[in-house]
Amino acid sequence: MPRARAFAPSSLALQGLLLLAFWGLPAALLPAGLGPGPRYLALVLLRYLLLGAALARERGRWPVFYLTRENLRPALTDGLVFALAFVPVAWAYARLTLGGVYWLPPGELPATLAAALLLAALPEELAYRGLFLGTLTRLGAPAWAQVAVTSALFAAQHVRYLLRGDPLTFTLVAAFGPVAAAMTLRRKNLAGAVLAHAAMNTLIFVFIGGRVSSL
Repeated sequence: MPRARAFAPSSLALQGLLLLAFWGLPAALLPAGLGPGPRYLALVLLRYLLLGAALARERGRWPVFYLTRENLRPALTDGLVFALAFVPVAWAYARLTLGGVYWLPPGELPATLAAALLLAALPEELAYRGLFLGTLTRLGAPAWAQVAVTSALFAAQHVRYLLRGDPLTFTLVAAFGPVAAAMTLRRKNLAGAVLAHAAMNTLIFVFIGGRVSSL
């Protein structure tokens, strides 16, 4: 693994801006008349731009952030095992949230999977279990602290569910943080967390029939 610098102020500054972007704070700078859909897509674009800048700043050191081919197959296997184990959880979530299972139309599955991967799983895992987790490793934080801090930051991004009176969804999302962090640290590879995250989101939509308004 390439030797990483102990401290990179410009990288940390970019990661700080990235964290604010994930928490939605730049939304206040968007035009007031912008609808919720365009507003969300603008935030996603900003997150990708900041991710690209942060990764470009760390070019040549990506394995420090678990972007590597090492242990790729075991990492993907972990993600697949999580996906299979999450099936009954997603089914129970639909029952508890909507009172029943409402199947996603098969024709909507490819678009749902693409959205789950590109709009949420990939950028969030690159940030929380990639850049943030890797930076804590580089700064010498113990493993338990890496898991705790990144999971707390991830939970804070989704605190809106609590504010909407939906503790079930918040608990489900918050519980995923430590699982994804442990999965990444175990394999030193981010791929498993990305796959697990995309699968979790997709399976929820499969059982709630894609009813976004319920989330």
